[in-house]
Amino acid sequence: MSAVALDLYACAKEDPARFLSYSRRKADYGQSGEYNRTSLTAVTQVVAFLESAGYASTRPGSYSRRANPFGGADVGTGYRSRTRAEPLLVALMEDVFGVTSDSIAAGNAIAGRPIRLRAPIQRGAGKRYLPFSETPMTQAMARRVTDANRLRAHHTYSFDGERPARLTIDKGHLHRVFSNGRWDHGGRFYGGWWQGLPSIDRARILIDGEDTVELDFRAYQPRLAFHLEGHPLAPADDPYSLPGHDPAIYREAVKTVFAKLLNAAPGVPIRASESMKGLFAKDAFPAFVGEVEAAFAAIRPWLRTGRGMELQFIDSEIADGVIEALTVEGIPCLPVHDSFIVPRSAEVRLGRLMYEVYRRRLLERTGIAADPVLSGWSSSEAEQLVRSSLS
Repeated sequence: MSAVALDLYACAKEDPARFLSYSRRKADYGQSGEYNRTSLTAVTQVVAFLESAGYASTRPGSYSRRANPFGGADVGTGYRSRTRAEPLLVALMEDVFGVTSDSIAAGNAIAGRPIRLRAPIQRGAGKRYLPFSETPMTQAMARRVTDANRLRAHHTYSFDGERPARLTIDKGHLHRVFSNGRWDHGGRFYGGWWQGLPSIDRARILIDGEDTVELDFRAYQPRLAFHLEGHPLAPADDPYSLPGHDPAIYREAVKTVFAKLLNAAPGVPIRASESMKGLFAKDAFPAFVGEVEAAFAAIRPWLRTGRGMELQFIDSEIADGVIEALTVEGIPCLPVHDSFIVPRSAEVRLGRLMYEVYRRRLLERTGIAADPVLSGWSSSEAEQLVRSSLS
C-alpha cells in the first residue's frame, strides 16, 4: 500500500494527468523473495481499495493476440492497466503524513536497494534475488550509487522537441545488479528512464535545458576481451569487420553473433535471430558463425564458455569509476552500460575520464597499457582536445 501510494503521489506531483501502468499478469511478479514481496493479488487489491476510497482512478488495459500478424499462439499486442492519484490522495500524503517530493527523492535510493545480488537463472523460473550480508565493499558500492542518484535527482530533464510517447521522466535513480550470486559477475547499472530510448531520442535529451552529448566505448566488449588476453587492438581496428563480408551489410550480424558466442554456455548452439535470417541462404548461418569464431580465435577462452557476465563486471567497474568521478565534480550523468550522457559543457571532462578509468582498470588487470576507442563526439575538435591532454 505504501509503495503504490508513494508512486502515485510522486507521479501526480510531476504531472497530475499522467497514469502509471501496472500489470495484471501473474507471471510478471516472479517468485517471492528478499526483494519481491508483492503479488498480483496484493497489487490489484491495493489499486481497487484506493479507487473505491476516492484516492485513485483507473483505466483498464487491453490485449489482443490477433492484432499481431507475426505472433504465435502466445504473442500479441496491447497495453497495461493504469492508475493515477486523485487530489484526495495528494492531500492525505502531504497534510496527514508530511510527505514531500524532496523526501521521496532523498529516500528512494535506499528504499530501492542500490545494490542487488541475483541468483543464477534457472530455465523456466523468474528472476530471483538473494539476501546478503553487508560488507565494507557492498556499503561503498551502495554509497557511490546513492550519491550519484541524489545528484541526478537535483537536475531537470527534458527534450529538444516532443517528449517520446508514454515516457515517464522520474528522478533517475539507478541500481547495480550482480549476477549468478557473485560479486564479480554483472554489476551494470539499471533503472534509468533513458536507457530504453532509441539513440535518436537520447540525442535530444536536455539537462537543465542544456544540450547533451553521449560518448560510448566503441566495440567495447571485444576490445576488452582482446586486451585481457594480452592482445589489445589498435585504434583503427574494427573487431566487427569480417574479412570477405561488406561491413555495411554484415557488421551488425557479426556483433550479434559475437554477443551470442560470449554468453553461450558450452554445447549450446548459436541460432540466427530474426533480423539476421534474411542475410543468409538456407543452412549458411553455421558457416558464418564458424568464420566469426575464427576471427576471434585470439580470445577463444571467452567464447562458448558462458563468461559474458565476467566481462560485464569489468565494464561495470569502469562505468562505476567514471560515474563516481563525475559525481564528485557535481556533473550529472545518465549511463547506458557502455555510454554516458552528460551536458555538452562536460563533454571534454567525460572523454578524459573514460580514457583515464579504462587505462587504469585494464593496466591493473593486465600490466598492458592501451587506450579505448570513443565515439559520439560533438566535433573532431573536442576529441582532439581530450587526446592532446592525455599523457
